[in-house]
Amino acid sequence: MSPALAWEPKKRFANAGEALTAFNAATAVRPTPAEVLEGLQRYAGTIKTQFQLYAAYPPDHAGMLRDDETGMRWRSRGADGDVMVKLWKRAAWGDQQREGPRILDFLDRASELAVAQPDGCPKILEAIWLGDAIVLVQEWLDLPNLETCPSSEHLAQIAA
Repeated sequence: MSPALAWEPKKRFANAGEALTAFNAATAVRPTPAEVLEGLQRYAGTIKTQFQLYAAYPPDHAGMLRDDETGMRWRSRGADGDVMVKLWKRAAWGDQQREGPRILDFLDRASELAVAQPDGCPKILEAIWLGDAIVLVQEWLDLPNLETCPSSEHLAQIAA
């Protein structure tokens, strides 16, 4: 039980300063900017720059699948076979001070999915923080994408 709610006076806060310190700790915005920075550094591995990422995972013969001001996508050959590299540039999220907790949450969740390996999802092999970009490296599934899949109407005709 909290000292502020204790029935016995001897178990309550000794003075207002202790109560204020406990109140401030309980209402502090979490994570703090320092905690966010520390958390992001957990995802800064041996690849430190976009150039190093590009060298570690060069695009295959098809080249870039997407390249614009907010991100890049490409297929590459990794140590474990073909991989999809997804990179989000700083322009995709804007103000890092404000968006830092969300970026950290995204990387944390990606790491959890890498461990869980849910059925029906490509395996996440790496989640990387480059300082100016967020990167996911996933296994490549050689399946049609939504743009090339037949419409549901067409599939219904095939099934009939």
